[in-house]
Amino acid sequence: PTQTDTKLEVENSPNTTQSGDVKIDRGASVKGIPAYGFTRDLGTNESISIYLDRAEIQSRKNSLLWSILGISVVGIVLAIVLAFLIGGSITKPLQTLMNDIQVISGGNFDHRPAARSRDELGIVARLLGDMATGLKSAQEVWLENQGRKHDLDIAKEIQENLLPKHVPRIAGYDVSAYYSPSKEVGGDYYDFFLVDKTHLGMICADVSGKGIPGSMVMMMAKALVSYEAQDNLSPRDIFCKVNRTLAKDIKRGMVVTAFYLLLDIPTARLTVASAGHTPLLLYRAATTQCAEVNPGVIALGVDKHGRLFERNMKAAVLQLPRGHRAVRYTYGYTYAMRATGDAIG
Repeated sequence: PTQTDTKLEVENSPNTTQSGDVKIDRGASVKGIPAYGFTRDLGTNESISIYLDRAEIQSRKNSLLWSILGISVVGIVLAIVLAFLIGGSITKPLQTLMNDIQVISGGNFDHRPAARSRDELGIVARLLGDMATGLKSAQEVWLENQGRKHDLDIAKEIQENLLPKHVPRIAGYDVSAYYSPSKEVGGDYYDFFLVDKTHLGMICADVSGKGIPGSMVMMMAKALVSYEAQDNLSPRDIFCKVNRTLAKDIKRGMVVTAFYLLLDIPTARLTVASAGHTPLLLYRAATTQCAEVNPGVIALGVDKHGRLFERNMKAAVLQLPRGHRAVRYTYGYTYAMRATGDAIG
């Protein structure tokens, strides 16, 4: 009980909804003040009603919305900043690695990636550095091989220029030659030269070893044979003189095998001498048989003093009737293999 009586004037509106056992009046008014009314029936003809100031609720609602909006904006800004920070920490190493790849792929094999982390990017960076090291080594080998190839091309050109450009044309004889160079510069060579008006000198030789050293020894042997064969009708004497000079200057372990033929053009007589070379094949037309002729077994340059070489150096004289054929060759033919791997011989 109170000493003051209060009269509450409530105006209900038809905008009433039911939520469970609570009636909600969204258009109520208390003393002319818009309000929300919430009424619950307690039974026994009793009920309880609560009215809330609509303007106050709207103000609180607006304040809450602005708070949520502010928090959302701040959250979005923070999220963007964090995304840039986190994304930068991920993409920056990737960008750095991409730059490293571009530098190395551009030919700078001395460049090394800057990434040193222990994650996958660090592993890729280390592998990229190892690849750059390997490419650097390969580049150095390639440049070195290019220099060698240039030297070999020059030596090969010199060697081919030293070979006779044409075979001699002699009435009554058929003289021909075939030369097939290997990929490397070698020491095989052949030559024709007129010793005098009635004698044709022919030589077929092979220097042990390949490359520039073999080519140089070949040129030296060719020069010596050409010099000693001038007006000299003794193949044995030519080889003995060449061996005396060549044995002094030739590199240890290198030898020259050679076969010299001297053709007496009017008489069809062939005088031959061999310095450890493959035998001469002589085809006899009358019997259609081939015979091997090999009067010498010691190569040029083996005997430094020359006494053993000169003691064993011999010459052979052959007659070439019409239809006979003499064939000379180097070891390239005897080393040739069939597809089955057997030597052709």
